[in-house]
Amino acid sequence: MKLDTPSLPPDTPVELRQWIEKVADLVNRGFYAPKVFTTAPTVTQINTGELAYGRATGPAAQHEIFIKVNDTTIGRWYHDATIT
Repeated sequence: MKLDTPSLPPDTPVELRQWIEKVADLVNRGFYAPKVFTTAPTVTQINTGELAYGRATGPAAQHEIFIKVNDTTIGRWYHDATIT
């Protein structure tokens, strides 16, 4: 789901208009609502710069954090759920 920038009145202050556009962009990139995967994502499933996480998607059912760093690469961080 993507958040569309709302239609604002013509007299909306520039600062407010820019703030609303930035918030919509952050939400659309998954900043506030990261995607959750149950299998490792492919490069077509997330946008460049977007963060996501996986439930038991790594080796030995480790949890992971994903970030798409460019059109062809997804960085991965593993976590084994050990609390230290």
